[in-house]
Amino acid sequence: MANPSKKIHPLLHEGLFGFLDPELAPDLPIASLVESFVDADCHCLILRSPTMDKTKLALLASELADLREVLGFELLLHNDIETAHETGATGVHLSAQGPSVFEAREILGDEAVIGVSVHNLLEAKAAEAAGADYVILGAIFPTEKNHPYPLVGLESLKQICVTLEIPVYAIGGMSEAVLPVVKTSGAYGFCALRAVYADGEIEHNIAKLGFLWEEA
Repeated sequence: MANPSKKIHPLLHEGLFGFLDPELAPDLPIASLVESFVDADCHCLILRSPTMDKTKLALLASELADLREVLGFELLLHNDIETAHETGATGVHLSAQGPSVFEAREILGDEAVIGVSVHNLLEAKAAEAAGADYVILGAIFPTEKNHPYPLVGLESLKQICVTLEIPVYAIGGMSEAVLPVVKTSGAYGFCALRAVYADGEIEHNIAKLGFLWEEA
């Protein structure tokens, strides 16, 4: 349950904040991938694909803009403010090295959802002060990927969740086993790539993660 003292953008949802990465699900149509998230009550999605060229991503964002009207979900683009503006996306999610919150807000306006990836309390507070609506904090636990920042850990997650007035989503090492402690640490939700895409059972994985979060 959300803390009533938090400043929650009305378009944000608790629980799984989904990453739409079509290159991790090459055999699944993008509409089916979106449906898998929405059917599991995950209605906030970030379109990202580190290796896909910008033109192809823009076409995909336009396709998803039409799907939004049918399926009812919020779509954020990863770092691409201009395409978000052109396609009427809900907002953007900014990486630590990406555009500024100020730049995104200037182009997308006050109603857009703008989030930032952060790795510690200092970055989290800076994102909130700049006007971000939420942060994705990580990596909380070890992952297979090498990260340039130290692991956050549960104690720092708790501290940051208490300190910030905006929602904190946890990322890094998210799995079925850790969701209860992540939720009780104060996180508004979580993000997962491996736990969603790794074995190809995407729809099943999303549904199970969503259920486990609700039950935690």
